[in-house]
Amino acid sequence: MRIAHLNWTLAYGGIETMLVNIANEQAMQGAEVYIIVINNRIKEELVNKLNSEVHLILMKRKAGTRSFSSIKQLDAVLSDINPEVIHIHTGSLYDVIPSKWTRNKSCIICRTVHAIPHGSFCSPFRLIRLFQRLILHKGGNVMNVNRVDKVFSISKAVAADLKNKFGVDSTVVCNGILSDTFKKREYRMFDGELKIVQVSRLVHEEKGQDLLIQAAGKLTVKGYKLKIDFIGEGKSRDFLESLVRQLGLGRKVSFLGLKPQEYIKCHLKDYDLFVQPSRVEGFGLTAAEAMAANVPVLVSAGQGPAEVTEDDLYGWIFDNGDSDSLANQIEYIINNYNQCLGKARKAAEHVAANYDVKATARRYLEMYKNI
Repeated sequence: MRIAHLNWTLAYGGIETMLVNIANEQAMQGAEVYIIVINNRIKEELVNKLNSEVHLILMKRKAGTRSFSSIKQLDAVLSDINPEVIHIHTGSLYDVIPSKWTRNKSCIICRTVHAIPHGSFCSPFRLIRLFQRLILHKGGNVMNVNRVDKVFSISKAVAADLKNKFGVDSTVVCNGILSDTFKKREYRMFDGELKIVQVSRLVHEEKGQDLLIQAAGKLTVKGYKLKIDFIGEGKSRDFLESLVRQLGLGRKVSFLGLKPQEYIKCHLKDYDLFVQPSRVEGFGLTAAEAMAANVPVLVSAGQGPAEVTEDDLYGWIFDNGDSDSLANQIEYIINNYNQCLGKARKAAEHVAANYDVKATARRYLEMYKNI
């Protein structure tokens, strides 16, 4: 089976990391796999992680270019490949696929929705859609989701929202991780100061980093010793740093910036607790990674990460958006850390069995054949 994965970039990000891992595994399972990257935003570290069996095609378009030449260039690339499956990972990519491919019955167009759905389908006419997206900034992540042959969702939460809010049926294929590549935390108590890590974009309205900072302030007043590292970058960094100063947590909270996947794999084990305080989160990829590293995890209720932990079966949960509930759960974890370690061991086994990229790649291949 010839599969062409299409994405705008191959830079740091959950989608790009996932795409490399899945493409590698699909190739290992016998598929002929291509990754076509439209824009010139490329990270060599990700390129170097590609299996030699995966074909990488770089179109090197300047990001932000408003030109139709990309459609013609992509048509030539697809004609050389003649794929049976074109798998896009962002809705706007549908508009650069030449119409002869979207109408080609021997080639199926698949789309994965990687986050909680929002936005609108936009016009059925390509030129109007391009105007709406580029000029009016409409569309969101559901743009064109009603035009592809098959829609995949990364979690039950995403699938439910797609159905309930937009009337779109989808098949759940959870994102996968390379579970055995994460260095494991030893089975040990924490040493006086609880070391907490949070990994994601610094967008507090979605990811809830402010809730974790507020909870740390409340616990510090009670005399608990905490150290928090935020890994990631984003538009909320200035706001979050200001909040840290307001609460007098300057020595307790660090912003480490973006880190490559190899750093994450090696250093998650250095922490005593992983917290994902997201207000909105389609899936719990970083929570799954922490679980694979034997690190206890605490996540917000009702979101994608809580699916991965199966609520409090393999982790701990707090009331979404409630910093008091978050502080109370961290306090409980500090005072019952032996219980956390036992749960973390079971969580690592759960992730290896259910969220490894081998299962994700195999599931996609099965679905392609069934369409």
